[in-house]
Parts: sequence; structure tokens; C-alpha cells
Amino acid sequence: MATAFETLGFGNGFPFCLAESTPNPSGNPSAQNEPTLEQTMSSYWNIDSITFGPASFNPNNEPKDLICTPDAVLGYDLAYVNNTPNLLEFYDVTIERPKYVLIGGQKYLQHGLNFGYTRNEGVFTSTTFTYYLNTISYSSTIVYPLQNLPYHCDSAYYGKTYGQRQQTLTTQTISNIPFNVRKSQESSGGDYGPSPSCQSLSYYPLPTAVPQITLHTY
Repeated sequence: MATAFETLGFGNGFPFCLAESTPNPSGNPSAQNEPTLEQTMSSYWNIDSITFGPASFNPNNEPKDLICTPDAVLGYDLAYVNNTPNLLEFYDVTIERPKYVLIGGQKYLQHGLNFGYTRNEGVFTSTTFTYYLNTISYSSTIVYPLQNLPYHCDSAYYGKTYGQRQQTLTTQTISNIPFNVRKSQESSGGDYGPSPSCQSLSYYPLPTAVPQITLHTY
């Protein structure tokens, strides 16, 4: 159980002024599922630990420690599930400072918690190759348009290339902290054999793990 405390901070609920950033407009960003000030404060002051799959970070601080050491809660962990030349798979968790983001001339709060998953695999034969790419991200406030791509097959210089992509964007609340959840599955490949063809593709399944947030109690 954490020790109760009081602080005026900078008059904004934090022991520092909130920075402002502007996402790259070329990606056509928008704001969705913005946290309230109370939720943003909880994502900074009250975090005890965060976990996603095998990735976990425990800052090992008391909330009152942040008054004098504002970055004591910040940190990152990356945990590999597979790390070979043909298969890279990992989970990551991050705690950053909350901030404001500027989108379309409007200012929005963004909490500093992020969770991610990536799986990138290549399967090769003497004449074909297939790539599988899966990603999951749990993030705050900023979202980008989905980039779905139906199956397509095109003639290459001396073969066939093909690919497909499906993405979803949903919202989820974990320990009363809101997230935008983006999931993407992609597969692509090529056939460079003597008689190249448009080969069938499938999607590698996404994991079912869900991030966990443990908050301090007082």
C-alpha cells in the first residue's frame, strides 16, 4: 500500500509542465478516446507495474517519490519470444511522461502508457518466399486511418508477387485508463520459379494476451 501525499505541482496535476507535440500530418492523424485529466494523472502517479505477454516493467517507486524525482516511474521493457534470422517476435511495454498533442489546431491529453507486439517471419523455398507480419499496439489519443489491402497478385520482372493486409482499430479500457488498440495482420510473397503462379496466402493468428496494469492503493 502506497503512502498518501499532497502536492500542488505545477498547478496541472503533475510535477512538471506538460510538453506539447504535433504528430506528422502526412499520416492523417486524428484524436480518439482521449483520457480525462483524472485518467492521465492515474497513468502517471498511480502505476505500480505494467505487463504485456512476457514484457513487464515495475518502476519500484512510491507515488510520493515523483514529487522530487518526476521521471522515477518512467521506463521500458522488451521481451523476445523468438529471435532468429527468419523469425522475430517480441512484446514491449513503456511508461512515458504524459503530454499534450496538437491535432488540427486542437490540443488533446495523451497519457504515457504504451504496449506493443510484433511478429515478423520469413518462409523460404528454392523458388518462393512468404513474409508474415503481425503487430498490435495499445496507445493513447492519436489514431491513423486503417490500411487494409485485399489479396492482389502482380507480375514481377521474372515472376509473381502477391500480398494482403487486414487491420482493425478498437478502444479498450484497462484499469480505468483508455487505449486505442490497433491490430494488423499482413502476408506477402513471391514466386520466381520456372512457371510462377499466384499462390494462396493466409494470415498468421494474433496472440490473445491482454496488457495488465497494476495501480498503487492508498
